Amino acid sequence: FGKARYYDHIRTFLDKTLRLLRWEEGLFPLSDIPPDHTYGIATYQKGATVLNTLRHQMGDSLYFLGLRAYNNRYWHGLVTLDSLQRVLEDSTGLSLQSFFDDWIRKPGEVHFRIDSFGRAGSDSVWIAWRLALRDKPSYTTPTRLTVYLRGAAPGDTLYRQFFTDGTSRGIAKVACSFSPVLAILNPNGEVSDATTHGLRLQKTTGNFTLSGTYLTLRAIGLPAGDSLWIHVAHNWVGAYDAGTLPLHTNRYWQLDGIWDQSLALRGIFPYNGRAVGSNAYLDTLWLNFREDSLALYWRPSASESWAEWPYYTVDAGTSPSDLQGRIIADSLLPGEYALGKKMGTTPLVQEKPPALRLWHVWQEHDLLWVRNESQTPGEYGIYDMLGRQYGREKLPPHTEKNWVLPGGVYVVLTPEGPYKILIWK
Repeated sequence: FGKARYYDHIRTFLDKTLRLLRWEEGLFPLSDIPPDHTYGIATYQKGATVLNTLRHQMGDSLYFLGLRAYNNRYWHGLVTLDSLQRVLEDSTGLSLQSFFDDWIRKPGEVHFRIDSFGRAGSDSVWIAWRLALRDKPSYTTPTRLTVYLRGAAPGDTLYRQFFTDGTSRGIAKVACSFSPVLAILNPNGEVSDATTHGLRLQKTTGNFTLSGTYLTLRAIGLPAGDSLWIHVAHNWVGAYDAGTLPLHTNRYWQLDGIWDQSLALRGIFPYNGRAVGSNAYLDTLWLNFREDSLALYWRPSASESWAEWPYYTVDAGTSPSDLQGRIIADSLLPGEYALGKKMGTTPLVQEKPPALRLWHVWQEHDLLWVRNESQTPGEYGIYDMLGRQYGREKLPPHTEKNWVLPGGVYVVLTPEGPYKILIWK
């Protein structure tokens, strides 16, 4: 019991939501969960993380005041999402329209990050923040964020809060009497955005893993009696500012900490493009090339360019094309890390140029459409990312067919090869 245990649960729920929901249940808002998934991840895991964020947005006193009013008004009665919003607003005087729209009536997640920070006079710090969207069409909510600031001295730590302004980036100012060397947004999951955090004070050598970060670290040469304070954020969006580099489009890491420069830090970065295993779906769709063409990229901060990390090895296991393995990197430094392709990599699946295609697959009006422009009949099949078949038939020449499917990612196998399609709901 207690706050630490509560945040452990939230982190576990958030990790499951971010890694599994889009693949195993689909993309849909919490306000419109399909009957087949009433008792699934969206309801019990994502629902809990969104309520946690609502609590943080309102503040404890107003949040629990609103819940008591809601219970009193609808005790043993029928309720709706609108009734919850109305009672919370009426009892607290807050406007929650944009929050309910962005977090409950739209699918997907938002991702917040800190680009840079610095002193703003003797008693405050400025923080440059930015956001990105993950499967979410838009986001306009002014959001309360918690920032953890840590200085070089052991006692220089504090938490502060600020509101974003509903745009995609901005600069906030918070009170702080020391010069921070680290600034971390929502380290305990106060806002359940598209990030899972791990914090640890490591006092021994050997491997250690921060839950939910998909990174195993090893401190080499840690003197007896010394310690390593480390923070890892696993960000469930593509690497920012990739430019023309072929970086991962779905995730990257942020590594921060305080450790002696003589310490050697090794990292094991797992990858898995399959729908099975403990790390299932980490790299689904993105990893469509031989694993010996994987690369690890790094940049020290948002103001620097990405470059290939010089000290790493790709451990593909028994096969370089089974889409699972790990990258082992040495001499890690603070900064951002992302998987990527080596320049000039050839995909395992070669797609024809649009002008040469005779089979076409697309989404329109929440439907999946398949059209055969060839001169002969052809057979196609529709599968989800677990390999479950949703349809298979022969399509005559110059005809098309539409399918009503749950929201999610599908593979359509045609005579020309596979097509990947995302169905929004």
